Amino acid sequence: MGGVGGLYYEGTSNCDIVNNIFSDNDNIGLYLGSGADVVLEYNDYGTLGGIAPGGNIGNVSINPQFVNAAGGNFRLSADSTLIGLSPRSTFGGNDLDYNNYPLGGRIDLGAYQRTIFEDGFDDE
Repeated sequence: MGGVGGLYYEGTSNCDIVNNIFSDNDNIGLYLGSGADVVLEYNDYGTLGGIAPGGNIGNVSINPQFVNAAGGNFRLSADSTLIGLSPRSTFGGNDLDYNNYPLGGRIDLGAYQRTIFEDGFDDE
């Protein structure tokens, strides 16, 4: 296999992999090993390897356009096409900046939610 770099999943349990960005890995962004019954929903995974997923909904393989990945800022830039890509808005909880995930509407892919227009005004 030569290394994955992003995520390797193998097992007999059902698994949903939802709302992730696997970007700029040395080899494969997401690898599904034997026995895995995986549903992929709204991920940006770069390169997919291994067995075919049981479900594949809304996934893309594009440059996520991070603000400054080299500097460790993995927030999405204002022109990223991953903003609002996912209709899966029932996560609840907070992102890594402690912003609430919206419970209605669309959400951004990845670990950070842009709060742009959340209150009707652009905060950036």
